[in-house]
Amino acid sequence: MKASRSRPARGSGPRLSRIVFQLLRTGLLLFCISFIFFGGVVAEAITAALPCQAHPDYRVSSCPAPLNWLAQSMSPFLSAQTILDYPFIFLHSFWAFILLWLTAIARARWASMRPPKVLVAAPSAKQAAALPYQTPHRILQISFWFLLLGLIAFCIALGTPFLGSHVAREILLQMGCSPGTFDPFTSPCTAAPGFWTPRLLPFLIPILGQFLSPIWLLWKFYDVLILWLLAIGLVSLLRQHIAGRMAAVSA
Repeated sequence: MKASRSRPARGSGPRLSRIVFQLLRTGLLLFCISFIFFGGVVAEAITAALPCQAHPDYRVSSCPAPLNWLAQSMSPFLSAQTILDYPFIFLHSFWAFILLWLTAIARARWASMRPPKVLVAAPSAKQAAALPYQTPHRILQISFWFLLLGLIAFCIALGTPFLGSHVAREILLQMGCSPGTFDPFTSPCTAAPGFWTPRLLPFLIPILGQFLSPIWLLWKFYDVLILWLLAIGLVSLLRQHIAGRMAAVSA
């Protein structure tokens, strides 16, 4: 009679983590969609629902600190000129909150992918020899995707017609240029030396700045794009080299 093998019971931890991961991911998606597309409506509804009077100075406000911060975060949506302003206001107001939310999603995803704890045999000599390469390989893999996604986001932000001109104006606005000083031909603000101002001037040209954003991106930021691509290529080569070393010592 064959002895029956006992399989380790699958714990409820990974299952609960998957549920938390799905809830966090769906919640972040709905949160982003609601403010990016309907920021003014959502901000008006939240402001009207507050049971207190907010104020920029929290010492004067009758709201608790969290509610006062929420009300102040809603005010830029109420004063936005167009719907195109909503994504930038959203990122400017909630970037720290979004990072915390993404961290929680990553933590829940990592917990959901962990296998159940079982007794395993000690790694062999070949597997132990490959362990020192695993951490550098993971770091390079994360760096590769971080650089690649960053490059894609940069090209979309400045290389999309109309969006590139809007992003250029937002960057100049953060540098202290008021909206009335954006004339690329006569403005002393845009004529100031620096990294951003000479590169963003073509984006502000009426009509041509909006339609020719991809050309301005390649013309004014070609050196940045080349260095960015070289960094991605270097990280990719190092990642492949370490992966080859891991395969060699494990074979």
